[in-house]
Amino acid sequence: MKVLVVANGFPPTGRFGTEFYAGELARGLRSRGAEVRALCIAKDGEARRERTEGAGGVPLDVLHLPHPPSRDLVNAYRSEWVERVFAEVVREFAPDVVHFLQLLWGLSTELPRIAKEAGARTVLTLTDYGLVCHRGQMFTADARRCGGPHPATTCAPCLRRVSAERVGGVRASLHALASEALALAGGAFGVVTVRDVEAREAAVRRAFAHVDAVVAPTPSMARAFAGLAPGAVVLPYAFDEEPFAAVARPHREGVRRVGFLGQLAPHKGAHVLLEAVRLLRARPGARTEFALHGAAPSGEWSRYARRLLANAPEGVSIEPAFEPADAPQVLARLDAVAVPSLWDENAPLVCLQARAAGVPIAASDVPGIAAVVEEGVHGALAAPGDARALADAIDRALDLRDVPRGLPVGFDRPPRRDRRLHHSPA
Repeated sequence: MKVLVVANGFPPTGRFGTEFYAGELARGLRSRGAEVRALCIAKDGEARRERTEGAGGVPLDVLHLPHPPSRDLVNAYRSEWVERVFAEVVREFAPDVVHFLQLLWGLSTELPRIAKEAGARTVLTLTDYGLVCHRGQMFTADARRCGGPHPATTCAPCLRRVSAERVGGVRASLHALASEALALAGGAFGVVTVRDVEAREAAVRRAFAHVDAVVAPTPSMARAFAGLAPGAVVLPYAFDEEPFAAVARPHREGVRRVGFLGQLAPHKGAHVLLEAVRLLRARPGARTEFALHGAAPSGEWSRYARRLLANAPEGVSIEPAFEPADAPQVLARLDAVAVPSLWDENAPLVCLQARAAGVPIAASDVPGIAAVVEEGVHGALAAPGDARALADAIDRALDLRDVPRGLPVGFDRPPRRDRRLHHSPA
């Protein structure tokens, strides 16, 4: 069987979870005898196709985009140039299956149609909420959970707003007033209108119409996509557990070390963690140190990240971001992992990696985390956004002994029986 894996990135490039998972998916398929090729994009404006080799010797086509992908609606979900080059790759490789991990932010919602017209079967693994929320996390501009997906009449005003974290409060207010006026004028200067959002929704529906199988990592994500993929299969991400099997929890007297491994963005809740740190340091008992491993402050959330790091309390060290393949070595230095996410999450890679290594997890009780982290077994859960509850969860997680190792699904074994992973979209 010939399988083409399609994602925004593929190892060895990229520090985000989907790139790591794309490489692991290719590894798992090859271990079962499939001939695998991968396709990803590069955002450097060169307009060329590069044939190279990815991690593990996987043949890789890198599509260097002719222009940087935009967060503007149309450019974020359609690229005629990518569609043409993708069609070339499909004709040359003639895959039996094309497995998509992403369709946005430089790729195209038309790719499943092109694959189907070439005779391939198609699979889509949902790696975020981007196909039902243009922001990707069903999180508003002012960093609140929206409880979506919502109709276009709700989403369009949200997409017209910019975060005060990004441009400052006064400028954000002025931008909101101006964008609403331009929307009333029909969407001048690229301002998002309801009609724009409806066009995006139609493009996404067309994409799902050409997908043979949809995989959701958790029931909550399957429910979010129930209107588009009522038959989605719930199957948590799997990866090679062997590198994590050798991780031994440190045993230090008098000091415990907790790590945050993720993006320094509001929806990831690092600010809640730092408030929990202050509470923990005021408590008697063993000293707890914290390490923040996060991407350098840049892009949309640079103001947030700079302020966060500038106000980090004593006992917090700022560590560099690391490649996903280096996660076992990072986890080996930790007594617990903190995942204080405020958005619903999908099935965060850091939780699964910690599970594979047997490192306890203190995390927010949001749907995508609660599906893979069981209280008192893999760690402890806290109400999202509640710093005191998170501090208590960190204490409970650090007190756990003999945390079981293992993923809900492995390369060489079927899914574990787990009521939390039962799928009921209704």
